[in-house]
Amino acid sequence: MNCLLTGGAGIVGSHIIFEWLHKSLIEKTVAHLYVVIRKNEKSAQQRLIDILQDSSRPGYLDAFTLS
Repeated sequence: MNCLLTGGAGIVGSHIIFEWLHKSLIEKTVAHLYVVIRKNEKSAQQRLIDILQDSSRPGYLDAFTLS
């Protein structure tokens, strides 16, 4: 299954990203998530990295790196 998520940097969007990552990395049940994030003071890529590195991210992501 593929999904397009708009507003990925918001509160709800970031939780959807974490749920999608869980289904993809842990459950191996989904394929691709395309995330639309607008740039503001930071680039869209940096905003996504900030979400994935935030201290509130789920513990299962500790086993993975962004590199």
